[in-house]
Amino acid sequence: MSSKVCSLKFLILVVCSTFEWRVCDAAVKNTRNDVTEMCPTPPKPVNGKVECSYSDALQLEIFCQFTCNSGYKLNNTDNIDIIYICDISTGFYDTVQPVHCIPTCNPPCLNGGQCVEGNKCVCSPPFYGEQCLHSPVTCMISVTPRFGSIDCTQDVSGGRVCIPRCLPTFTFETAVPEKYVCSKDGVWTPDISTVPDCIQDRCNASCLNGGVCTGPNTCSCTPPYSGDHCQTFALVTGVSSQNCPLPPSLVNGRIDCHYSNTSHNQILCQYNCTSGYMFEGTRAQTFDFSCDVSLGYYDPPLTPGCVPSCQPPCSNGGLCMKNNTCSCVPPYTGDRCSNQISIVG
Repeated sequence: MSSKVCSLKFLILVVCSTFEWRVCDAAVKNTRNDVTEMCPTPPKPVNGKVECSYSDALQLEIFCQFTCNSGYKLNNTDNIDIIYICDISTGFYDTVQPVHCIPTCNPPCLNGGQCVEGNKCVCSPPFYGEQCLHSPVTCMISVTPRFGSIDCTQDVSGGRVCIPRCLPTFTFETAVPEKYVCSKDGVWTPDISTVPDCIQDRCNASCLNGGVCTGPNTCSCTPPYSGDHCQTFALVTGVSSQNCPLPPSLVNGRIDCHYSNTSHNQILCQYNCTSGYMFEGTRAQTFDFSCDVSLGYYDPPLTPGCVPSCQPPCSNGGLCMKNNTCSCVPPYTGDRCSNQISIVG
């Protein structure tokens, strides 16, 4: 009888005379670490595990089985166990299929929804709901205003929010709400079919004093004018008179006007120069005047404007400029023109 010596690679004994296969003795079995190195254990998947063992007593193959934790499943479409088999004679596994444990949802996600951790579904638009089963009802717009439009955006709940608009120089025939809302069930609040048409802005009487027609018989007035056609001069709120014209605006100052406390027949006004300026001639920072509504003129007559004021004043004929600075006349110099330059020769 002849026999082959046990190979470290195969770990078996071949007895040629009897054609028997026998497991090698303990001395040879100690080489199992070499076999393990030839068939290394595959990495375990995240949220799962892998268990490996010999297939039978002959120990010719290593079986590695993958399983997933509760709430996860293997990534193969057949949803069956994934098993790697390694031939220890070659050191190669029979498959290299990547193994992953992916979340599983019960009940499953529908309409292309993706299952994520925690038994939740992430739905693909426009579907929504726990299983992505529902799709929003189309929010139909049955009418578009003439000379206008309806601008809509998708609501996070699956509905729509729409705002009606008119073209420039056009106005809705009747008042409209700020927005129309359609629920995911297709119901409009308020009814969007009631949106009126837009009409050209028209004013039967012209808007006066720079006013602009912004709607049917509606003028947008330029201060200080007011009224249906911007025909009324108004100095301040509650102060108006067609007989007292608007005082000229004040450069480097402002004007404040109000009715007299004793009579609405007199308008009292005050000019105020900005800090650093004073009225020319009077050298005062304020100037009071009034207008008799019945006569229609101001008393006293309006004064010149505000001029720069220097403190202390400029000396030796120096001219006060803005920002409290002096422009000196030669041979004087200095902040207030108080220094004289000596001319030699």
